[in-house]
Amino acid sequence: MEIGENFHAGEGLIMQCIDEYEICGGEKKKFCPSLKIGNNVHFGYGAHIGCICSIAIGDNLLTGRNTLILDHNHGMGTMAEKKISPIGRPLHVKGKIEIGNNVWLGENVAVLSGVVIGDNVTVGANSVVTKDLPDDCIAAGVPAKIIRIKS
Repeated sequence: MEIGENFHAGEGLIMQCIDEYEICGGEKKKFCPSLKIGNNVHFGYGAHIGCICSIAIGDNLLTGRNTLILDHNHGMGTMAEKKISPIGRPLHVKGKIEIGNNVWLGENVAVLSGVVIGDNVTVGANSVVTKDLPDDCIAAGVPAKIIRIKS
């Protein structure tokens, strides 16, 4: 875990780098998490960052309350897994998360596995980011969609 200068977080911040996880049957799976946070990053109250693979956050990120940045899921959503308690399912990663510079994630935004958010992006409150967002855009919704390109 690397954290840049001038880092701030509201109460209740959870930052997890999970290097081992026990799944159903007692099997343990090992991970090599990498969490890198740039300079001048400000997380709102109740933010949660969970990493088993790779999360890279650029400089000047601002988030509202209860932001979730999670590079993994409990399982892949198969029918066979549905018969296993969620906590006993293997952790699954679709890909790393990259968040550029000068990004604003509104209150209750969730950024999910395998997403790249470009520079100068604003994501509206209560949005779920499931796909890449290019530089200089405003996105919102569930799932988040580009609603405007900044000029």
